[in-house]
Amino acid sequence: MTVWAVARLRNQIQITLKATSLGFTVTDLTDDSRVLKISNARQYITKKAIENSAANLIPPGSVVLTTRVAVGKVGLTTQPIATNQDCTSFIPRKGLYSEFLAVWLLANRDLIKSLSRGIGIMGVRRIDLENLDIPLPPISEQKKNCRVFG
Repeated sequence: MTVWAVARLRNQIQITLKATSLGFTVTDLTDDSRVLKISNARQYITKKAIENSAANLIPPGSVVLTTRVAVGKVGLTTQPIATNQDCTSFIPRKGLYSEFLAVWLLANRDLIKSLSRGIGIMGVRRIDLENLDIPLPPISEQKKNCRVFG
C-alpha cells in the first residue's frame, strides 16, 4: 500500500477572495454532483470594471468552490473569470494538479459543509479551508485518480 504525503491546503494553493457582485455566480454551478468546467457565465464584468474595483480575474486552471449560501459546488476554470462573493477561488501551486484538487474538494463536500457558520446566510471561513489536510500523491497519480473518479 502506497502512503501519500499530506499537506495543509494553505501551503498548496493561493486563495483568491476578492470578488464582485457581478461575474461568475453560484447559479452558474447548476450541478453539485460533479466538477463542472467553467467556460461561460450568466453575468459578465468588463475589463474596466475589474481595473476599477477589488475584483480579480481568476486564471484558467483554477478551482472555484461555493463557500456561501450553496456551499460545496465545485468548478474548474477554462478561461479567465471573476467570481461573486459566494465563491472562493483556488490557484494550485506546483505539485498540485487542478483537477485533483477539484475532485478532492467535491469528495470532501460534506466535511466542507460541516464547517459552515452563520445566522441566515451560512458560509465557510477562509481559515477553515486553509487548515484542511489534503493528500499529495505524485502528479502522475493525481492525474490517474482524476480519470478514475472525476
